[in-house]
Amino acid sequence: MSCSECDKCRALGYKFCIKCGQSFADSAIVPEHTVDNGSILSEPSLTKMAVPATIVFLIAVIISVGIMLIEFAPTFEYIETKKSDLFIYIWDAIKLVDLTGTWIQVWWVFIVTMVLICTGLFLYQSRSIFNMNSTNYKSEAKKTPVFWLGISFCSIIFLEIVMVLIMRTMGIGTEVPSALIDIDKEWAVFIFAEAGVNEEIVFRMLWFGLPMMVVALICKEKNFIRYLWGGFGSSKVAIIFLIISSLIFSYAHVEGWGLWKLLVVMPGAFMMGYLFMRFGLHASIMFHFVNDMMSVWGMEIEVMGATMILFILLTGLVCVPLLFKKTWKGLKKLKSLPLTGFEDQEEENNDSNLD
Repeated sequence: MSCSECDKCRALGYKFCIKCGQSFADSAIVPEHTVDNGSILSEPSLTKMAVPATIVFLIAVIISVGIMLIEFAPTFEYIETKKSDLFIYIWDAIKLVDLTGTWIQVWWVFIVTMVLICTGLFLYQSRSIFNMNSTNYKSEAKKTPVFWLGISFCSIIFLEIVMVLIMRTMGIGTEVPSALIDIDKEWAVFIFAEAGVNEEIVFRMLWFGLPMMVVALICKEKNFIRYLWGGFGSSKVAIIFLIISSLIFSYAHVEGWGLWKLLVVMPGAFMMGYLFMRFGLHASIMFHFVNDMMSVWGMEIEVMGATMILFILLTGLVCVPLLFKKTWKGLKKLKSLPLTGFEDQEEENNDSNLD
């Protein structure tokens, strides 16, 4: 007589049930396995390309966080005479308060603290990628933030630079705002680190997390507040807010830059939205923070900055096919997604992503 574990053991290909001892050797189901057909575009071959991207991104995190910590004290003193705005974005940036003197220094401490917390969470969630002795290493590694941050970061940087080069070839101006040219290193460290945290709160948390929290509240989810921080997985409603928040984020960068910036920023905006949706606010902050801090690398050590950017571009070149294939697989799943994702939260988080 079969027990509750028989079907599970049979599906795994066992010859008998490990609970009741029921023999079903003749009817055991042999699990299907994906075979690499040798093509460079096959899934196993493409996934191997994520290895250098993961390494490059981890190095980029170390450099960016390291520069921020090295320049923490000089920046703390420097910004005392500067001004920064806290804002929200609706149809335009709406200033809430000016931060000067001690308050901007307190804000700087908050920014640095947030980056360090996000770095810790990002590494903790990625811990399985460092456990190479695990029997399910490959499948576990592909579910970590560092895997996705690696391939997405390198690919997006590569695509952005290609888009800028194409625009320049077509005679489209891609000038950098004068306010970002010839600025002091301390101010550069502040504004780029601040952007990585502040803009993710304004655009990802308030335009994506907050609406999802409201939907969760309407659907009577007990822990509805946690949706504010992201990491809720894919659903039709989540995809709608991902698109809205990404378009608003991209449009917000037109001011001071021009319409060309809208197109260049958009791929990264959607990727940060996906990272927020799948892993949480800390993942999108890490992407944004490292992306912006690249502008400071050359100020610290010029050769280091140029060398790292070259490695990112080369890695991005080989990772773009993987990102495109993962994205295409995700798009084909859109129709099968649940409406809100609250129907089965655990299954949604694990199975309804780009994997």
